[in-house]
Amino acid sequence: MGAALALVFAVAAPTYAAAIPSGQITGLINDALGQPIAGARVALQSPDGRSLGTTQTDAAGHFSFSAITPGIYAVLASKANFQSGTDIITLTADTGHASTITLASTATLTVQVTAQKLERARNGIAVSTGSSNYRISAQDIANLPQGASTPLNQVLLQAPGVTQDSYGQLHIRGDHGNVQYRINDIIVPESISGFGQSLDTRFADSINLLTGALPAQYGYRTAGVVDIHTKSGAFDNGGRIGVTVGSHNSREIGGEISGHKDRLSYYFNASLLKNDLGIENPTASRDALHDTTRQSKGFGYLSYLLSDSARLSLILGSSDNKFQIPNTPGLTQNFTLIGVPSYPSANLDERQRETTRYGILALQGTLGDKISYQVAGFSRYSRVLFEPDIAGDLIYTGVASRVLRSSVANGVQADASYQL
Repeated sequence: MGAALALVFAVAAPTYAAAIPSGQITGLINDALGQPIAGARVALQSPDGRSLGTTQTDAAGHFSFSAITPGIYAVLASKANFQSGTDIITLTADTGHASTITLASTATLTVQVTAQKLERARNGIAVSTGSSNYRISAQDIANLPQGASTPLNQVLLQAPGVTQDSYGQLHIRGDHGNVQYRINDIIVPESISGFGQSLDTRFADSINLLTGALPAQYGYRTAGVVDIHTKSGAFDNGGRIGVTVGSHNSREIGGEISGHKDRLSYYFNASLLKNDLGIENPTASRDALHDTTRQSKGFGYLSYLLSDSARLSLILGSSDNKFQIPNTPGLTQNFTLIGVPSYPSANLDERQRETTRYGILALQGTLGDKISYQVAGFSRYSRVLFEPDIAGDLIYTGVASRVLRSSVANGVQADASYQL
C-alpha cells in the first residue's frame, strides 16, 4: 500500500518591520493574495475627516507619513480595479505605527463571474440526451486511496459497466475499444494503444462518462465518451507538490500551479513515475523480472477572456512512457544461434517506448442569451517503438523485429446550441 505526502505552498503577506520611530506612520498595501500593490493612493485623515496628506505606495507596496502628532487617524487606500480600504489607528508619543491594508480586486471578481458564465454555456453544448451520464467530481477523485495520483483508468473503473484487461485497456459495456476521449468537450484523436496512459488524472476538475444510446454528434459505434473538464486557474491561485511512495519500488512526484492575472488564467502540472511493475507480472512470483517503467506527463491550460462573452483557450499535453517487457524464467530455447550456446529467458531485454503529444486551440463563447458556440482545432501525435532483444528473440521465437508505429491526427470541431 503506497503512502502519500503532499506539500502545499501558499503565498503569504510579508510582515512589516517593527521599531518604527515616533511620529511616523508606515504601512503596506496588498491584495487578497498577499501580493503588494504598487501605485496605490494612500490618504491620512483626522477624526473630523480633514485630509492631512496623501502619498503613493512604492513598488513593494510600502508607504509612510512622517512628523505626525499623537492622536487617532484614518488611513485610506484606493486604486483602480480595487475596492477601497481603511485602517483606524491610534498614534502614541512613544512609538510610530505600522498599518497593513488589504484591497479586494474588483477586476478579478469580474473575470471569475465571466469564466463561470462561459463554463455554464459550454456545458450546454455537450448533449447527453438518451445516454447514461456518470460524473466523477474532483471530490470523488480526492476520496480515492491515491487521490489525484490515481491512474485515469482506475478512476473510470468506479463507473458501472467499465472493466479493464490485463494490458490496461478499458472496455465499456463489454465493447472492445471504441472509447472516445474529450477534453473540455473537444475530441482528442485516439492514439496508438500501448501499456501506458497519456492523460493524467491530476488536471481533471471533473470526469464525465457517457454510455448507452449516445447522440449522433458522438459518432457511430462509440461505446463510451470520456469527457474531462480541466482545472483552469480562474478560481484558484497557488501550487502543490506531492510525493507518493509505495510497493514494488514505486516512487512518484507530481506538481501543479494555477492562477490568474487580469483576463488571463493558467494551470500547469507535471509528474514523474518510476516503479518495478510497469506491466502485469507473467509469473506467480511477487516481484516481476525486468519490469521497470519510467513515465512522465505534462499538461498546460491557458485561457484569455477576449470579452465578457468570448474566450480563447490553449491546451497542450505530453507523455513519455518507457517499459521493460517482463520476463518468464525457465523457458525452453526453440532455436540455436551460432556463437550463443545458452541464453536464459530471464535475461531477455525487450523494451517499449510510447510517446504522445497533443494540442487544442479553442474559441468559445455566447451570442446573446440563447446561442452558445465552440470552435476548436486539435492535433495529436503518437509514437510506439518496440526494441527487441535480438539474440534472445531469435533463440526463443525465431523473429527479432524492431517495430515503430506513429500517427498524426489533425482536425477542426465546431459545436453550437440554441436554447429554446
